[in-house]
Amino acid sequence: MIVGDRHRCDIGPSFERIAGRFPRALYRSMGFTDADFAKPLIGIANSWSEVDPGHFHLRQLAEWVKQGVRDAGGTPAEFNTVAPCDGIAQGRGMHYVLPLRDIIAASIELMVGANRFDGLVMLCNCDKIVPGMLMAAARVDLPTLFVTGGSMASGKIGNRPVMTSDVKEGMGKLQSREYDMLLLDIMMGRGAEGIMIARKLRKDPKLSA
Repeated sequence: MIVGDRHRCDIGPSFERIAGRFPRALYRSMGFTDADFAKPLIGIANSWSEVDPGHFHLRQLAEWVKQGVRDAGGTPAEFNTVAPCDGIAQGRGMHYVLPLRDIIAASIELMVGANRFDGLVMLCNCDKIVPGMLMAAARVDLPTLFVTGGSMASGKIGNRPVMTSDVKEGMGKLQSREYDMLLLDIMMGRGAEGIMIARKLRKDPKLSA
């Protein structure tokens, strides 16, 4: 892997001077070894969260990604960024969600600048976090891979599969009693919601009021 000197981490073999000793000492306190310092340091930007079903499972995914980095000859180092859920933040909460793309991009850019990673893996999902990480990747100009958490698995009522769009439709028909109330309490799998929320919000900002 070839990267510019402005990115190369001070713990690496090209930085044996005194300035690199203190970062090495701090990394050793977290279990890193001299063998780790001789390899490219790969930042794992993880948007794991317990308040977003699209990101709830990314902690486990990160372990597999880190093992892949080790197998490929790198040293993984994981850090986090924020990950709000559009579906949970509906209504006035969307006023806080929409600006977060810039905050996500800035938070990753700052971590990369502070730690001078040699490459990145972005663990992400959903339509505010993925664009924010894409913006960050463009800013830091490092070799970067994206790994998403995938789409949410459907739930079931009896033998009938149901998805997030069914819940939305049920909410709309609730007052007319045309819909099964069970649809409003279904449990689905982890992953990104299979609905086009943000696209509709961008076309009609009044929907986020």
